[in-house]
Amino acid sequence: MSIIIKKHVSTINNKTLGKTYGRVVHTETFSLRKFAQHIADHGSTYGKAEIYGMLMQICECLVEVCMDSKKVQLGDLGTFYMSARSTGEENAANFSMDNIKGLRLRFAPNQKREFPLDSVSNRKKAELRDLDTILGNSTTSGDGSDSGDGPVVVNP
Repeated sequence: MSIIIKKHVSTINNKTLGKTYGRVVHTETFSLRKFAQHIADHGSTYGKAEIYGMLMQICECLVEVCMDSKKVQLGDLGTFYMSARSTGEENAANFSMDNIKGLRLRFAPNQKREFPLDSVSNRKKAELRDLDTILGNSTTSGDGSDSGDGPVVVNP
């Protein structure tokens, strides 16, 4: 299990222009069915079908509750809530529901929970791998010479 990092050079015309940053590469998206199987494979007393049914119900109920202007906090994981995208009005009296352009279901991670990479000590516990190293590509520095960089961080 490892987190794959891809190097990305910023093209945004501000102070980040030309600087290299790391981005997480997602190798797969789990469907709800596959996620249910993953949970079942981790020693759950419930089968895949039962877990899938529960997850489907959770998804439906989560949206229903959020559409009623309520938030749903899922323990240490975080909170789901709705937000609105709207156009602005100079005068508040002129604002109407026509100004609402869209609704989004949002997620805010719990601030009290320490996620795996939030601290330097935990970052050392995770295995981070450089995509160029995985693919066998040489990484070059700005002057065109081989930088010889290996993985960003390998599990110590």
